[in-house]
Amino acid sequence: MENRFTDYYMVLGVPYNSSLEQIKKAYRHLAKVYHPDVGGSESQFKLIQEAYQVLYDNNSREHYNKVYLNYLKKSHEETLQQWKDATSNPEKKATKSDNHDYRKSSGFKWRLLYRVTGISLIILFIVLTNIIENDGIQSENLDVETSFIEDYTSEQEQETNSIEPDEVAPVGEFTIADEEDNNQIIEEIDQKISIDTEENMVSSEEKIQDTIINNEHYFTLGSSKEKVKEVMGPPSSVYSNSWSYNYSNVTFDGEFVIGWSNISDNLNVKLGEKEEGVTFTLGSSKDDVLKAMGTPTSIYHNSWGYQYSDVTFDADKVVGWSDISDNLNVFISEPISSVSFTIGSSKEEVLEAMGTPSGVSNNSWSYDYSTVRFDSNGFVESYSNISDNLRVY
Repeated sequence: MENRFTDYYMVLGVPYNSSLEQIKKAYRHLAKVYHPDVGGSESQFKLIQEAYQVLYDNNSREHYNKVYLNYLKKSHEETLQQWKDATSNPEKKATKSDNHDYRKSSGFKWRLLYRVTGISLIILFIVLTNIIENDGIQSENLDVETSFIEDYTSEQEQETNSIEPDEVAPVGEFTIADEEDNNQIIEEIDQKISIDTEENMVSSEEKIQDTIINNEHYFTLGSSKEKVKEVMGPPSSVYSNSWSYNYSNVTFDGEFVIGWSNISDNLNVKLGEKEEGVTFTLGSSKDDVLKAMGTPTSIYHNSWGYQYSDVTFDADKVVGWSDISDNLNVFISEPISSVSFTIGSSKEEVLEAMGTPSGVSNNSWSYDYSTVRFDSNGFVESYSNISDNLRVY
């Protein structure tokens, strides 16, 4: 059965950027109205409880918000397509069988337009909110790689088939009697030609690769504003240290790129190539993650995003992740069937019961919307089985 998305903000009647106090206040109000003891709906009351549990917990809310934004984006795209379909139908001859009221058709189109506009404004509001909230973080705390693309310096190519004159004996000095010596010298000449050719081929390949790197139509970490403008053209909007291209944005520290968010999938950005069959785990380096995942769709501070999933680093080592989009090639261990855990269990015992978590954040592991929390010694101190998938006893 297809899982339907539930808008928990709508359930509680609070905005996306609401505070924990607002969420708590809304929950208490609705609980008094819908509690079964006062004649309320039991199913509605359970839904309100579920929304409160997800939104009032910071870790759960962070995971949910990424799904929420994904839902808004998909809803926007689907509604926009409906609008296009509704406004691009070819004219056809009206018949009694398919004749319809023009005013109803027109009203449907306007309702679609209102919906497209509304969702677009919601997404724009969330993006601007995130930009404003994040603008105050100082650039010196940003832990990013600043690899600069060096300008290509041309070198004079060597003659690939050149042979030094003093290394080749004149043809007239060779006779039939000296055939063996002749053949040996010819072999040495052929060998030298082969070696020189291979060296020049390698040199040529290196220069071609350098040319590709420096002239490729993309930007990366450390690229200048001029390079970004050369690749992407003028931004659609500029806010402080951020350039926007549709819903995507590029962040600068002074004159150089320190991050991006490729929401509209329109940024020509590149950081590394993905290699098949490679995974990463806790403690992996950024290079390991690039090999496993390729270029991130977003980079902010110590976090790399891949669609709506993200990987968190500390001192260039992986310390956590959130696999919201179910696309991270991450692995710790496989679960062992029939094994369960409880309060006081170690992380190893949780791994045996549950396998690789879908999210790791500080002392909290996530499995879908369920969470397991550990104390400072690495033992289970609490859990929340919202998704009803934890093997606990």
